[in-house]
Amino acid sequence: MKRLWLPVLNLEKNSLHSQNKCQFDEYFLINHGTNQMLKIKKQGMADGEYDISIVEGVENIQDIKDTNAGFFGDILIKGKLSKIDNRYIFNGFVECHANLICDISGEEYVELIRAEIQTVFIENEKLLNSGSTRFSKNLDEVIIHEKDEYIDLTDEVRDALCLGIPMRHISPKYIGKSFSDCFPEHSADNIQKDDDDRWEKLRSLDLQN
Repeated sequence: MKRLWLPVLNLEKNSLHSQNKCQFDEYFLINHGTNQMLKIKKQGMADGEYDISIVEGVENIQDIKDTNAGFFGDILIKGKLSKIDNRYIFNGFVECHANLICDISGEEYVELIRAEIQTVFIENEKLLNSGSTRFSKNLDEVIIHEKDEYIDLTDEVRDALCLGIPMRHISPKYIGKSFSDCFPEHSADNIQKDDDDRWEKLRSLDLQN
């Protein structure tokens, strides 16, 4: 599958320096084929603030497919990228659907996973040449090459989506309900009505002490 996503329509750059005011008409994501990255083109970008909108299929992003977390369909990324000198500050969110298994019923259901992304990319050749890839004191700051054509958001998107999956997987139709509400035939009250006398000694146990 080949995709060409997405021009930022009418991208009017709010320049920090009035003499640099201009339109920055670029495709922020150009992916062809599979095993691609979620990228923002930064080459030639002047200081200012840019609206970012990216859509890409999960099937084309191997790092997200490999999580085996049930993500499917399109990944949507929206936000703003601010460039100040050698810093690129991205604030936005990512959305993607996931197939999950309900902890109450064991049924499969679909949930929209939405997570915030806040990351600072800093061009710093000296630190890169020393073997660093991130600032040790701030995991939200990523060091990149000045000569890099793109900013790669793939790792940030993957981590945000995985952390955005709720610890408890509850299908919408079971939210706010207990197991006995959903399956009264298997509730403790129903079991106590069973005529099987083998349970009698267990019923008499005081589990509070």
